[in-house]
This record gives sequence, structure tokens and C-alpha cells, in this order.
Amino acid sequence: MKSDLCNKAQLYGTAALDPFEFVRTIAVARITMPKARVRLSAGRRQMGEAVQALCFLAGANSIFYGDKLLTTGNPDAEDDRALLAKLGLRTRVGAVDVDCKPTS
Repeated sequence: MKSDLCNKAQLYGTAALDPFEFVRTIAVARITMPKARVRLSAGRRQMGEAVQALCFLAGANSIFYGDKLLTTGNPDAEDDRALLAKLGLRTRVGAVDVDCKPTS
């Protein structure tokens, strides 16, 4: 069964990307560029929490946060904070660490 990520977030004229292949790509990026920001951006809403969690565990360390990235909507800020808290991750604002506890 293919996830929404496979069906909705593919480039025109290309084959659908398997979510596990996407996670492996994140892991390769982390291994080959250990100091880089490996950022999840457009399409996170279609990924779901499980695939996003696997991406963070594989080495993603950055997300685009806010209402919209170009023409693609991002998950709600509260949903992002809840996921980061669930994963035990913290955000950084400049050089200041911030706990990711949902406000509700």
C-alpha cells in the first residue's frame, strides 16, 4: 500500500518515491554531509507522523516552520510542536534552545 507521500509529492513525469527510499536518502545525506542541515520541507503534510519520525531518526535535523512554503502549505505549528515533543526533540531559535511542548 502506497502512502500519500508516494501519490501526491512526486515530480511530474517521474515514478512515485517509496517512503523508505526517501528515509534512506535522508540517511545517506546525513552520512555523507555530517555537518549539513538536512531539512524536511514541502510535502510534510502528506508524509504523516511516522515517515517524518523516521526521517528525523535517519538524520533530518531541520524543518520549514510556518503557514506556507511557496505554494505548499506546511503542517500547523501546533502539530509540529506536538510531533517534536513526542519524539523528544528540541527546537533552536538562533542559539537558544526551546522545549517543544504543545501549548494545549
